Amino acid sequence: MTNTAPAYLVLQSPRGSSRFPLVDCDSWAIGRGRENTIPLPDHCTSRNHAMIQRIAGWKYYILDLGSRNGTYVNGKRITLPCLLKSGDYISIGETILEFHAADTPNPRFQDESTELRLQKRRLITSLVVGIRNYSLISQQMEEKKLSELVSKWFRQATEIMTAHGSLVDQYVGESLLCLWIHEADAEIQQVAITEILAAFQTLQALKEMSESLNSDHQLPFSLCLGGAINTGYAYVDQSEEQTERVYPLFQVIGDGISKTFALETAIREMGLDIALGEKAHKLTPYAGVLLPFKQYFLNVTGYEQPLLTYGGSFFGITQFLEKVSVVFSE
Repeated sequence: MTNTAPAYLVLQSPRGSSRFPLVDCDSWAIGRGRENTIPLPDHCTSRNHAMIQRIAGWKYYILDLGSRNGTYVNGKRITLPCLLKSGDYISIGETILEFHAADTPNPRFQDESTELRLQKRRLITSLVVGIRNYSLISQQMEEKKLSELVSKWFRQATEIMTAHGSLVDQYVGESLLCLWIHEADAEIQQVAITEILAAFQTLQALKEMSESLNSDHQLPFSLCLGGAINTGYAYVDQSEEQTERVYPLFQVIGDGISKTFALETAIREMGLDIALGEKAHKLTPYAGVLLPFKQYFLNVTGYEQPLLTYGGSFFGITQFLEKVSVVFSE
């Protein structure tokens, strides 16, 4: 399904052209400063201009770091992380970088039934979290400051998610999707408590990080976050050859993922911070007595029957984690 050739950039500038392979790490800083992974001797480029971030081992996003002259993909200025496709042109100052991705699996299966048989059905917990009032903030901030804020949020959010044991799967607009892929033979009742609590701890850390950014950047409106946690089955494509890689490739599809996005959309429309899927709620220790979330039956697009969901606030998560820590310390 994949080959091992690395992705690379072809740099074109008034000084000539060169090729830069995207290997050995998961992020590459671009700018005029010599400390960058890809230094550009371009007077129109900011010292720390942009960054390419690899997610899930094969998805490449570019983020502008609040540069003076902006970062453009195929002629369009970006403020949110932009997923790169092979052949895309990135304009940074007077330098053009042509992106080539030879290591990218085809996300559109040619023969879905065949592909699904080649994949492993795994139990996963997924978390979708994003900046709900991004549009409002973007209307009040100049592009340079907005790009700096957004890139900092996404980079710190990625670090937080990784630190809590998740795999960051993709950036979706102003949101992030991360996954905890449970043991290959795990069933719903066998998932480790620590793996479920990690999703709650991730949300709490993201909230604290966002509040820190609110004060650091003196925003016209505080960053408003929202998210959803869901546990279910999905097909995970990660062969033995891939798992031996330093930065393994993986691809996840299935109802376990799509339902998480659907729950987040539905709970947002109700004005609540967090949605917790039915299976995730069952796995959450002492959820019935310690988690101050209310039960809802949500009509969700794509599902014939209302989905049993639990909704609540970030404050409720903080209360829950404090109480759970006391229980487990006794």
